[in-house]
Formats: sequence, C-alpha cells, structure tokens
Amino acid sequence: MASSIILQIIPKYGLYSDCITFAFGFIGNLLNLLVFVYLKCFRDQRCTFYLIIEIISVFINRSLSLSLDISASVYQSDLPTTSLIWCRIRTIVLGTTILTSYSMVCLAAIDQFFSTSYQLYLRQLFTFKLARFLVFLLIPIWFLHSLLFAFFYSIHPSAGCIIWNIIWIRYTTFFFYPFLLGFLPIIFASSFSFLAYQNVRRIVRRQIPIERRRFDRQITAMVLIRVVFFVCLILPHCCYRIYLINTYFIQTNSLQYAIGQLIQVLAGSLTNAQYGCHSLYLDLNHIIHKYAESNDKNQIIKDVIEHIDRLVRSIKPSQLLYIAMDGVAPKARMPHQRTKRFLKSKNIPDREVNRFETNEQHKLEKKTFDECNIKPGTEFTCQLSKCLRYFIRNRMHTEEDWRSVNVILSDANVPGEGEHKIINFIRQQRHQQNNTNGTFHVVYSSDSDLVLLGLLTHEPQMKVLCEVCANCEKIGYHAKDCNTNKSSSTPGSNTKTNYAVIHLPKLINNLKSQNYDSPVFLKNLERFVDDWVLICLLFGNDFLPKSHSIDFFDKSIITMDHLMDAYREALTKNNDYLTKNGTITKDCLLTLMEKVGGKDKDGKYRRPLYYEDKFRRPLYYKDKFGFNATDLNTFSNKVATDYVQGLYWVFQYYSKGPPSWNWYYPHHYAPLAYDFSNVKNLDLKFDPPGEPVRPFEQMMATFSPKNVDYLPLAWQPIMTEEIFDISKFYPTEFVVDPNGKERSSQYVVLIPFIDKETLSTALKDFTSKLTPEEEKRNRLDYDSLFIHSSHSIHQQFRKSSDANKKPIITEENPVQLQDISDCKLVGHGWTDDTGDISNLNADEEAILSDYKNIPNDEVILLKYCHCSFRSESVESEKHNNVRFRTTTNQPSQRSTVQPQQQASKSAPWCKPPPTHQN
Repeated sequence: MASSIILQIIPKYGLYSDCITFAFGFIGNLLNLLVFVYLKCFRDQRCTFYLIIEIISVFINRSLSLSLDISASVYQSDLPTTSLIWCRIRTIVLGTTILTSYSMVCLAAIDQFFSTSYQLYLRQLFTFKLARFLVFLLIPIWFLHSLLFAFFYSIHPSAGCIIWNIIWIRYTTFFFYPFLLGFLPIIFASSFSFLAYQNVRRIVRRQIPIERRRFDRQITAMVLIRVVFFVCLILPHCCYRIYLINTYFIQTNSLQYAIGQLIQVLAGSLTNAQYGCHSLYLDLNHIIHKYAESNDKNQIIKDVIEHIDRLVRSIKPSQLLYIAMDGVAPKARMPHQRTKRFLKSKNIPDREVNRFETNEQHKLEKKTFDECNIKPGTEFTCQLSKCLRYFIRNRMHTEEDWRSVNVILSDANVPGEGEHKIINFIRQQRHQQNNTNGTFHVVYSSDSDLVLLGLLTHEPQMKVLCEVCANCEKIGYHAKDCNTNKSSSTPGSNTKTNYAVIHLPKLINNLKSQNYDSPVFLKNLERFVDDWVLICLLFGNDFLPKSHSIDFFDKSIITMDHLMDAYREALTKNNDYLTKNGTITKDCLLTLMEKVGGKDKDGKYRRPLYYEDKFRRPLYYKDKFGFNATDLNTFSNKVATDYVQGLYWVFQYYSKGPPSWNWYYPHHYAPLAYDFSNVKNLDLKFDPPGEPVRPFEQMMATFSPKNVDYLPLAWQPIMTEEIFDISKFYPTEFVVDPNGKERSSQYVVLIPFIDKETLSTALKDFTSKLTPEEEKRNRLDYDSLFIHSSHSIHQQFRKSSDANKKPIITEENPVQLQDISDCKLVGHGWTDDTGDISNLNADEEAILSDYKNIPNDEVILLKYCHCSFRSESVESEKHNNVRFRTTTNQPSQRSTVQPQQQASKSAPWCKPPPTHQN
C-alpha cells in the first residue's frame, strides 16, 4: 500500500471514528446526565457533580472537534490552518475542556476514596462547598493556561496552525501531552479509584445502613468503570506521544522502512528514555574506526553520518551536540603513533595470530582502508568535515528538534585528541558559568580514557555510552577488532548493536563502598577519586611505556592491591592526598613512588608470558637501554625521574590540558619499579606551553616512509631522499622488540625520536610550495558552531550588523555568547574571514552525488572559541556533594589580563579575541 493512499485514508479514518465515538458517547453521556440530574440520590452527591461537569466538557470538546473535521473533509475548508483566529479559538476551547474533563475524573476518584474511608474526619473533609470551589477554581486556571497556549500559535504556510515558541514547544512535547494530559491523570484516577474499591470491599464491617452500603458500592463501581475506560482511552495517546518524542518522520522513505522504524522505536522507546540528556558528545574517530573496512571512502562517510543520525535520534540531546574528531596531538603522544605506523609498514602479525592462521591468511584478511586516512590533514578528513557540515545544515533545515540545539563540530583542524577536546569543553563551560550543575552529559566513545577523564571533571551527572562487542560482550573495541574466533557481521549490516552505559557517579559510589574500611581515603572523596585516577595511570597510558613491574592481574609482580597498600602508607605518612585541585603534590607523589619501589623486592624483573628466565636489574638496563657503564644508579635514577615527570605530565594533561605541547618521554622503555624509590629531586617545571604542530608536521613526525603518499607532493622527497638531514628519522630497516607481548601493537620499535627543531628547520623552505588546497588542510582552526535563523544567537548577530549588512563580526570583533539570552554557551563567536552573514537563505550545495542541495539554507556557521576566561584553579568548593574547581575570574568579573595571556593559561593554541561591544 503506497504512502499516498495512507495519507488519503488518515483524514477519512479520523472523521469516521470521530462520528462513531461522538454518537455513542453522546447517547451514553446523555443517559448518565439524565440519571444524575433527575434522581435525587445522585443529585446531592459530589462525585456525580464532578461527572456532570466532565460530561459537559467532553460534549463541548467533541462537538467542536467533529465540526472542524467535517468542515475540512467535506467542505475542504480547514479553518484552523488558514485562520489565526480559528487556530487560537480551537486551542482555547479544546485545551480548556479536555483539561477540565480530566480533572473532573481525577476529583471524582479522589472524592470517592475519601467518602468511603474508615476515618470519619476523612469522610467529612470533602464537602459540596469544597467541590464547587475546586471546580470553579480549576476551570479558570485551565482557561488561562489554554489562553497562554493559544498565544504561541501562528499560521505557517505549509504546516498550518503550529507553535512558534521553542520553549513552549519543549513544554508541550515533554510535559503537557505525555504528563499533564497523560500519565498524571492516569496515576491519580487509577490510584484513588483502586483505593476506593478496597474501601467498599470492607464496607460490610461498618455500622452503617444497608442502603448506604449499596449506594456506596454503586457509586464506586460507576467511578471505577469510568476510570477504566478513561485509562484505556488515553493510554494509547500517551504511548503515541512518547513515540513522537522518540522518533522522527522522513517523508521520502518507503512504507517498509517506515514500518521498520515504527517497530524499532516502539520496542526501544523505554530503553531510549534512559539516555535522554542535555548535552551529547560524540568521539567521531571511534565511529570512523567502526566503519573503516572497505576502501570506498564515500561509503564510509555515509555510514558515519547515518550512525551519528541514529545516535541523535535515540538520545535526543536538548541543548548541545558536540562532535569531536582527533586533531594534532601533543608531542608526548607522537612516539606511540609513530611506533604504530612503522609496525604497520612491516606487516608484523600478532603472536597469537600464528596459533590459528598462517601469515598468508593474515595478509589476505588485511584491511584495504589505511588508518592513515583519518589523521589530521588528509584528503579524507577534509572531505568528511565538509560532509558533516552539510549533514548538520540539512538536519537543521528539515528537523525541528535540531534547530533548538547548539551543534559544535570540532574537526581535525582543531588541535587536540577528540576525547580531550570533549572533556576540555565540559571543563571550560563549568568553570566559566554557574548554572551547569544540573547539566546531564552523555559522552559516546569506547575509549577507556574517557572514564578517567570524566572522573576528573567531577560532573554530578555524566554517563559514558559505549558499544558492546558482539563476539565477547566486552567493551573498549569493536567486534572486528575482537580476538575471539567468533564470526561477526560487517558494521554496515542491520545487526542489533548493544550498548553499555557507565554512570560515573555510580562508579564513584562503588569506589567509596569498596574502600569503606579506610576512612582516611574518604575524608575528601573528590580528592581520593583524583588520586585513584593517578594510580590507574601507572598501569599504562598512551604517553609512557608500560612498566614491566606493574600489572593488573599478574600477582607475581605489583598489582592494584599492592599499589593501594602503597597509597595507604603514603597517605598515612604525609597526612595528605596525592593531588589537590587537579595538580599533583610533589612530596606526596615521591612518597608513593618510594613505597611502590619498595614493593618490587630486590629489583627483580620478570619477562612476562614467553620468557621463563629472570633478569636482574643490571641486565635489564643493559638489555633494554644499552647501558654498559659502571654507575648504574645514576642512569637508572635519571630514567625513573623522567618517568615520574612524565606521570605528572599525563595527569596534568588529563585534569587541565597539556602543560607543554613539546614535552615527551625520551626513552623506549620504562624503568623498573625498584628505581622509583631512588627518585628524590624531581623537577616538575616544563618548557613554555608552546603551540601544537600543524597537521602536515604531525604526518612527518609520525608516518613511516611507506605512508609518504599522504604527504603533499612537494614534501615527499624530504622523507625518502637521503640528501636531507631528517632522512635519518625514517629508516627502512629497524629493530622490533616483542618485549614479551602477544599483540604486535604492543611491540617496541627501536627508531630515533623526532627532534622538533630539526624537523621545523628542514620544512621551513618547503612550506611555501604548498598549494592553496594543501594550505587549507594544513591550518589550525577553531570549533565550528552551527546556528539556525530561529535561534536567539542568530538574532543577536543580526543586531550586531549595521543597516547595510556591513561585515563587522570578525575574529577581532566577536560577540560574547554568554551575554545572549537563552544561550547556554560561554565563549566567543564570530563569522568567517569576511564576517558576512548577509548570504543567509542561499542554497547549500550537496557534497556527495547522492545528496541533494539544501534550498533556502537558514543556518549560519560561526567560529567558536570557549577559552574566554583564565582557568586558574583555586581551592575547591563543595557543592551538592561534588567538589567543583572554580575560576578566579567569573563572567561577571572580567579579567584585565590580555587575551594572549589568558590563552597561555588555558589553551596555548586558542587565542580568544577581545569582547565585542554592541
């Protein structure tokens, strides 16, 4: 059956069903009205008084509704969609009558409960005078409510009589229809009628006349039957409203797709409700990895966009959607990325692969899509960014729910790893405004770092949403990356995806319950959580090599229990926590590392898994570091000091952002835990924060010679030809140390570390050879903020332009977003280099061939920087059992520090311009 036929059936079905229900309802209610009015035994009852008012209200409501349906279907004159007066009259009359009728049913059930109560004072509480008072109080209230309701209605050329105010839309969508006209009257009416029924079942035990007993039973039965019909008739409507909240309509889709979507949403609406949130954050690289199977890049982009669309439809953020891609990373991250690229160039299989398959089979199953494509500066990430911009504009053009949400895209040209950009945004917003305590955050990613990052924010309402592997039912990776031998379908198939939700406040409560026997831990729960995150970083991270002496599960070396014992001893000795306001306390950290070193008895090193022999300390440093001198203590102390300094850097990066973009750990291996006990003089001062490298420079610092095709054509000889000084950084032959690990991704590649100064000097003369398109891909940029024309931010930008639409809102002259009413963002916003917003309503061209142009585009694209104020942490203040780190400069008390100075305190690459004065 075609969708057009269904559209023709809908109005006829509505008309016929209205006529039938009106006819039967009119006859039944007329008989009830005659009985209530002419029989004295009913005439003096409060319950029947409520039901009479309800009958009159329903009659008025259905009469007007049926008249308008007949006018639209028979005479082709739909007055409410063409006349604003009729639109508002219908709203006032229907709203007042339906609210009145629902209220009367609830009052009748409540009155009958009190009338049949055991307690005398309860039976005397409800009088006829009170009944009249309640009726004549509620009717004016519902009338004023409907009058206000009607004020926000207007006539739209295509949609007809609709609400234009976004606040009222949210009120009607999320409260008025599902609750005020749904679950609230159902709960009240059914609860009190059931209690009244329980009362009359025991009525024989009371000393009252038998006629009164029968009468009470009759009235109660009448009310109970009315409530049953009431619940049965409005419950489907409640489910329908919930369905509308949890789905959307696409007119171009087929009927089969529509039915499938209907079944999916009806089955999963209750599940989706738990994910409702204010702000949704998407770690886009996690989604890209899920679909990075084939070499069809356009198909990968489409799959990624469809995945984003499904998530937004399911979770339905009400305030913010933040999409983050990985940008350039700090230098401390680059050795790990560089190791991965050189390992890929060797095609080294995992040790565990050899157990189940040959190397030839492994090579055949090698993916054709190279993950180098998703690095900043590549053509793929540039194309993906363009398609995401089109997708966001298209959704704002076609979807009402998207227009009220602030959408921020932080693409690969914005420096920082995706998960860190998300957490930094949350942290900055919380530091710079006082009204975010009730914000409900949902972060979508399978990166385990997000749990630690989220804990360090101390947000009272934050969840991490991640996919569950279809093979092993674990989290942290996709099914295609799972080590089990179970077969899994491709990501593009229609298989069901299961999700796991990590509720961070509940995780904190679990930590609290597991350490209830150590009250010294819980004296300050928030600082204990920070300390716990620091201890977790000792087990491994992406910036430091993993220590051979520390492992979660290997009881022959240092485990979590050992570290917690060392932590308890350090806490007792110093009478203080390891961290304070997101910063490590130097003396406490040294005490902890001393205790950890004491756990590694005799400095013994055990090679895990594949080696049974045990190395003692001198042999370890000779084998791993090539140390042959006699002063082992001095050398090992230097390595251990560098490692502890790196631990400090990592924790600062997690809690506040990178203390230095240029620092890195200058060794391939970690020291033995034994040598931590010898660290005494620890320098925690880093070089000036510096700035991130540009995308092409990161490619040069992390790619192997086999990835040279991703570089600009003019830069490729620098990596491959020996006449250049930096060719020594790109050896074609190098040593790979399995280091006792199973997976090749954990092997150690013994290649020289990149020297930033040498690299910058070599590239200096080649930067001018980039094409304009390559220069665009190589730039460092700001976040992109998408605003629909109906949003208050857009109105402010219009006011900021002069009568001639002169472009004045530029990077040097921006608008401060927190000064705009109804804007939930803090920071600066400005347009592109021209500052022109006069091209609004122009057509937006499609990026891919399968997409269509967006006619009359009403979305403006702003550059956005949230580093508005200096973010120096002060003593934490306890609020709602959560310790928040505040700022010294609140929006109401601006800092006199220059923007460049402010930028160096928060994000060195983000230089917020001065405040715009209207």
